[in-house]
Amino acid sequence: MIDCLYRRLPGSASEDGEYAVYESTEGTCSNWDPRIQHGSPPLALLTKAVEELADGTGLRVGRLSLDILGPIPVTTVRVRAWVERPGARISLMAAEMLIDRPDGTRRAVA
Repeated sequence: MIDCLYRRLPGSASEDGEYAVYESTEGTCSNWDPRIQHGSPPLALLTKAVEELADGTGLRVGRLSLDILGPIPVTTVRVRAWVERPGARISLMAAEMLIDRPDGTRRAVA
């Protein structure tokens, strides 16, 4: 039995403090290739980020959409959420997931 999909790393803010940093566990592995993640775990983590952003506002999540921008490797991921368009009754919130490339740059994956 898998206990969690992601583990938040200690001191888990990135250098700029904007992203939360998580380690992917084997529970995120795809059925087709153990090196990449299935689509559901990234959606769950990004949903959590949006729900935390909306917490205390009286707003609730009404619709979610996920764009997978390429294979998401089973590795450390960086997640952030922000309010794209604020509103008293309806707001547009967004979230993204990034990975670190071997050359040190980052790539958005979802």
